[in-house]
Amino acid sequence: MEVFLRLNNIDVCLVTETHSTKQTYIKIRGYKTYQTIHPDNKAKGGSAIIIKESIKHYEECHLQSVEMQLTMVGIESVKQKLNLGPLYCSPRYNLKKENYKNLIRHLRNMWRL
Repeated sequence: MEVFLRLNNIDVCLVTETHSTKQTYIKIRGYKTYQTIHPDNKAKGGSAIIIKESIKHYEECHLQSVEMQLTMVGIESVKQKLNLGPLYCSPRYNLKKENYKNLIRHLRNMWRL
């Protein structure tokens, strides 16, 4: 992964289905990694953001449930703020449109604080 990020000059990489656990993680020199593992701490599901340390950013939030895992960061530029996050949704739970609407409402309410 490190070779891919460097060869392609990737600033931010969003990853789903990381299969990470508390004992495994992604670490790449010059990048900061934020991840959300499956709540069972088993190598399944999960999401991660790998972002260059030179980019002004901060950890926004995590959502960790058996149905979905979300990792979010905020990036600030001179003109605007951008929130990014990969979301892994297990096909096992067959989530519906209403589940995603509830997630978006929750995130909107959180950012209004």
